Amino acid sequence: MKIQGVIEKVITRVSFYASFLVLVIIGMVLIEAILRHALLMPVPISYEMSRYAMVALIALGLASCWRVGGHVRILSVVSILPVRVANWLRLITLTVALVFLILVDYGISSLLSRTLKLGKKSDTLLAIPLFWPQLIMGIGFLLLTVWLIVEIMRAVCRFRAGQPVEVEPDEY
Repeated sequence: MKIQGVIEKVITRVSFYASFLVLVIIGMVLIEAILRHALLMPVPISYEMSRYAMVALIALGLASCWRVGGHVRILSVVSILPVRVANWLRLITLTVALVFLILVDYGISSLLSRTLKLGKKSDTLLAIPLFWPQLIMGIGFLLLTVWLIVEIMRAVCRFRAGQPVEVEPDEY
């Protein structure tokens, strides 16, 4: 599946760039601590910016986390089920997750539309247009939705081949 490789590359690249947000957060908190305690000059914008950076880091890392198997999976029930039943259960749960993510994507798109229409800004000193942090959140959830579609396609292929659908990330 050629498209799967492209999606994996996009997710990996986004995750790589999102990892720099950790350094940004550390830098902002460090500067804030130094200015607050050493020079007695607090910089309140670092709190706001680090919150936005943390939300962006989480949203942009969701698809990558799922792709490498970093999410929590409870396999105790699935492991005692017959393979065919476990396969059906996996397909059903993936489909339910996809429906949920489509609803989340729709909600975020509605939020973005309202924010843009009303020109909402943060109610802090910086008055940052909220469209940009919300857009990053939307991109992250959209990537997760696309990756879930890839997961479902893989699961269907494995199901049709009579193989276990629930596999470790190394087995992709």
